Amino acid sequence: MKITPLMKPGSVKGAILLLLTTLLTAAGFAQVRISGKVTAKGGAAVEAASVIVRENSTGTATDATGAFSFTATLKPGTYTIVFSSTGYKTTQSSLTVTAGNNSYTVNAELAEDVSKLDEVIVTCNSQGTTRRQLGSYISSVSAEDLNKGATGNVLAALQ
Repeated sequence: MKITPLMKPGSVKGAILLLLTTLLTAAGFAQVRISGKVTAKGGAAVEAASVIVRENSTGTATDATGAFSFTATLKPGTYTIVFSSTGYKTTQSSLTVTAGNNSYTVNAELAEDVSKLDEVIVTCNSQGTTRRQLGSYISSVSAEDLNKGATGNVLAALQ
């Protein structure tokens, strides 16, 4: 009975070299957990704000309480975390990733940017409507007109 080895002697060296290379590459990049909370001035939570690591476009959105948490593959160095949301000015924060730490907390406070909320555009189009017919259905409503109504509900004021 002849016994055949599972691997050739030269392939063992190749497998060890491949394993060593993979481990060294993995040591250069670490899974880093970034979490925190995004609030507005006064401490109110900002829901659905974008939180992104600028250098590699990894990120997430905040939940209803303004909290966020995500994991990114980052090597040690300095990164910029960008916080943005509709109606608020974009804010940036610096994050320094070190080799020994894999969890970071970054909080941000966003300032209101009311200049971008001067009008609301509501569009609707039914199938089969031509552009020529659509022209008679376009209306403009100013903020003053919305404030004249007796309701605080924007949709009711538009009606």
